[in-house]
Amino acid sequence: MDTDERYLAMCALLGDMIFKMHKAGIAINNDTLLQQLLILFEEDETFDKAYYQAMIRIFL
Repeated sequence: MDTDERYLAMCALLGDMIFKMHKAGIAINNDTLLQQLLILFEEDETFDKAYYQAMIRIFL
């Protein structure tokens, strides 16, 4: 997956998460989004926490 595809996939994932969190009444901020991503990617050894933290800052 190249950088553009990875960025688009991340935007789609964050958009979906924000929609679901809003619908569930969960506060949406950097910490809650990162917490949800950590739960989602709990078993993924390739999960790059710093990359996703930076993406969340850009996205919000």
